[in-house]
Amino acid sequence: MSLRLTLSPFLMRGQEQMRWLKLVDRAITEALVKLIGDERRTSLIVVQDMPDSLGSYRSSMSKKHDRLAYELYRVKGDKGLEQAKEAMHMAGLLLGMEFKESLKLTDDASETRTALRLFYRIIGIEYVVDDDESKMKVWRCALSKNYSTLTCEVVSRLMEGIAHGLDQNLSLGFIKMNTPETPMCLAGIVWKDED
Repeated sequence: MSLRLTLSPFLMRGQEQMRWLKLVDRAITEALVKLIGDERRTSLIVVQDMPDSLGSYRSSMSKKHDRLAYELYRVKGDKGLEQAKEAMHMAGLLLGMEFKESLKLTDDASETRTALRLFYRIIGIEYVVDDDESKMKVWRCALSKNYSTLTCEVVSRLMEGIAHGLDQNLSLGFIKMNTPETPMCLAGIVWKDED
């Protein structure tokens, strides 16, 4: 396992976690704003003072994302949401690759598992993986308090992209979203080299 990954619980604290959270926020925000395409519709949503603490920042950014996703739906409907899902996946892929590079990871699956858990934890997501490693159950998501189902469906594609960016052999696909009816998200996991 890479030394940087081994030390990551100590290296990824405070400002470094906030840096990655801001990168996630910026990726989501920029993709949605670009798709909306009308600065008059987005300027009041985007321009806001963001808090300094991780928890408060997550809360503020998730409210912003929800408002932007709703605005995109109002402007472009289902077609806009499909475009947003594609943009989110690509943004997540790039973030995952950047995170992998910053930690100097190899293509070792155990490193990928550790890095994914670390990245998701920075975002505010905690999960368990079942014994056969075919399903991931998200039991806590700091973003879900402010995300509608619509926003969750869009942003979950970013989370899938992050996983794929960390390891091209990893494919993650959300099956259920965290809604009042389903208290936890569920994602299918496929490792290409393990088929």
